[in-house]
Amino acid sequence: MTRLPAEMNTAVHRLSDSKHRTRYKTSLGRFSERGQKEGNFKMRRILVLLVITTFLFISAEQIFAESMTSVRGRVFDHSGRPVAVALVNFTIRHETGAVVAVTTKSAKTDENGRYVIERLPVGCGSGKANAKCCGTDSQRVCLDGQTINVVNFRLH
Repeated sequence: MTRLPAEMNTAVHRLSDSKHRTRYKTSLGRFSERGQKEGNFKMRRILVLLVITTFLFISAEQIFAESMTSVRGRVFDHSGRPVAVALVNFTIRHETGAVVAVTTKSAKTDENGRYVIERLPVGCGSGKANAKCCGTDSQRVCLDGQTINVVNFRLH
């Protein structure tokens, strides 16, 4: 029986890895893989799930964007002068399907006592303004997306 040199030997050795793919290695160092179809199927499945998840997030953003509103107004002291750098907070309770959520947003007034708070959800809650110099004021508010929401505060 004649033996071939090692570089001429084309014997095939079967190797297995943890992903249930079978690899065949020849003595010349070449690899061929089985299970390539399974790997491609997994990648396609991951890609489809990624596309579906992205679509759901975009749809949810559009749904929430339709139910957002803004609030603007002014803050005055007890004598009717505008209050600069007053802190205005709105806490709004809103329903999203079967879930009840609470959103709180705040802003500071400018030198003319004006404030604007954007992207508040439609719903009811409370608004509160306070300044160290002048005191506080709070009001119950119901915000809708149909009208311009103007809420003015008079601190005392």
